[in-house]
Amino acid sequence: MGQDFLVQYEYEFPNEYTDELVERIGEIMGTPVDLTRENKLAHIQDHESETEMIRLIKSPKEPKSLILIKFNKKDWYYAIVIRCRESIHQEVKQVLLDVNEQIIEEYGDTPYKKIENVISNKDTLLDKFLERYNFSID
Repeated sequence: MGQDFLVQYEYEFPNEYTDELVERIGEIMGTPVDLTRENKLAHIQDHESETEMIRLIKSPKEPKSLILIKFNKKDWYYAIVIRCRESIHQEVKQVLLDVNEQIIEEYGDTPYKKIENVISNKDTLLDKFLERYNFSID
């Protein structure tokens, strides 16, 4: 069996798509997700400032896989970072493409013409969040 590399997607979206997006991605990744603060599971961490909250959901099965959601307290646009195994990345990408289509239907446009793997890019959203909140994903 060959090595299963990591793929990373980053996507910004209107907040009304949060639950659907996170639940579908969590299901594909086999990672329990719960966005309510009261039921926070052991593999979920929060990092908060006055203007936003970062929720890091790490996969209990795959230590390098994660879902990171940036909730903005002053804006209706959120962000998600998904790091997953290459073997499931097409399913994850399809969820993002589906949501992107819904956003185009609802709002007439989207900033994303295509969804790409950004794991080898410099200055990713993940890098910015890790620096701003001074935490590690390892």
